[in-house]
Amino acid sequence: MKKVHFDDIKHLIPENCPYNHEDFRSPILYAEGNQTWTEPTDLDEIYGMDDTEDFYPFVLINGDLTASQIFNEETDGSTGLLVLGNLRAENIVVGGQGIYVTGDMTVNGLYWGDYNHGELIVEGYIRARAFINTDYGVDFTRFRSKDRMQIDHFLWDEAGDYDDVDRLKTFLKPAFILNDMELIEEEMYSWKEWINDAKLFEALRENMSLLLPLSEIQIPGPDYPFLFADERISAENLNRLTDKKLFVLEAPQDGSELNFEYWQDDVFKRISYVEGKPMSPVAYFQHNEDYACMVYYGYEPSLLDKFGGKKKYELAISYRPTLDDQQQWIKLDQRAPKIYHDFLEAQWKNLLHELSEMLYVQKQYDSIVTLQRFDEIMSLPIVQYTGKKYYSEADDSYIPFRGVEWQFRNASTAKEKEARITIAKFIGEDDEGEDLYEFYHFQKEMTGENDSARVVLYTQDENDFSSDIYELTVSELAKFKKALQHFELLDKHIEKKNEGVRKF
Repeated sequence: MKKVHFDDIKHLIPENCPYNHEDFRSPILYAEGNQTWTEPTDLDEIYGMDDTEDFYPFVLINGDLTASQIFNEETDGSTGLLVLGNLRAENIVVGGQGIYVTGDMTVNGLYWGDYNHGELIVEGYIRARAFINTDYGVDFTRFRSKDRMQIDHFLWDEAGDYDDVDRLKTFLKPAFILNDMELIEEEMYSWKEWINDAKLFEALRENMSLLLPLSEIQIPGPDYPFLFADERISAENLNRLTDKKLFVLEAPQDGSELNFEYWQDDVFKRISYVEGKPMSPVAYFQHNEDYACMVYYGYEPSLLDKFGGKKKYELAISYRPTLDDQQQWIKLDQRAPKIYHDFLEAQWKNLLHELSEMLYVQKQYDSIVTLQRFDEIMSLPIVQYTGKKYYSEADDSYIPFRGVEWQFRNASTAKEKEARITIAKFIGEDDEGEDLYEFYHFQKEMTGENDSARVVLYTQDENDFSSDIYELTVSELAKFKKALQHFELLDKHIEKKNEGVRKF
């Protein structure tokens, strides 16, 4: 590698490379032909190759580059890299410069681009086991559409899901991930908040791997107990759907019809039965407004029916190719089109797993969001103080914490307002630039039975205090789980927020 004048190599720079439109007076580092860097390369310190303290705007490799580790810590400005060929590296952790590759880029481990002073442009194919983007410049359209790229794990601040540290744990070694109590910033705004960058850069300098070995990665299975004997469409499993623990909070009366229904993506599911009537369970599955399938108990008419014989019910499966009111249900047998068999088989299995997880998560909620804990939180001095300002827009009307706002409403008999814990998560802006939030309200309510109370979870679709709220049930599983995670964080950290607070 040698120092050259920018004018001497400018003709080699591709037209759409940002370096082509600069007029550098500082020397450029240039290497002719394919290169191999076996030692870790710190782009902040690359001037250390000689005795000068020259700053090199970029390194130009006129060929392929194979490297171990490429990194830098100074994200405000650092030496860039231009490869006129293919780039292959173990890990690349950079920011503050342009990385331009005319061929393919393959990163065996992690590519982490940090801060908006840095940019990656790859003309060819992009491959990486993991890619973390924390306010870093890339071709956003290409990355959204996954055009010419293969990335196993992709974390992007723009997606706004950086409060889910479990996603980092699926590929990054535990040594480089801060635990919940080690986080420096209380305002969570980026994936980088979770990363122990001091240890990560130390590992890069020692030429160590950053990601979990593939042999140690465990494919996450369900974290809930499966409530059914198996996944088959069977009378036993159909009867199991009527277990009141699945979706009934109070004991129903004989003869009452019970329904549990929800949408999951483009499929509507409903379980219904009549209390006290053994052969009444029905599992109904509908694909958008297109067609439907049903599992239930039916019987074949026989001569015995004419003489008042007892009907013999058996498990039955039917489908409707259209949802038109005139469309009759058709027996789903071997003559039926394959599309309905495939749809029912997949959705039946989904139903059994979804219900199993719903019951598990509901039990978690009941054990974590207890009335006792709710009252303890509401009695804290800092909560009582902010609770008085629930409807104001004052800076002290809420407690900020990692990208969310904790708000508290004190109970008021005069105003007929129940005690409430509100967690509002910022999720972006609307077309007019107004902030948008996701709301979770944990509200204490009397049940009407023996003067008992419970904590009910609500949410809202609109964006202000006057918006209507509605109960968020476990059937909206993803959102319900997210609400529970937010409450657990509040539960864990609210005492620390209250430390040193005597009274207001």
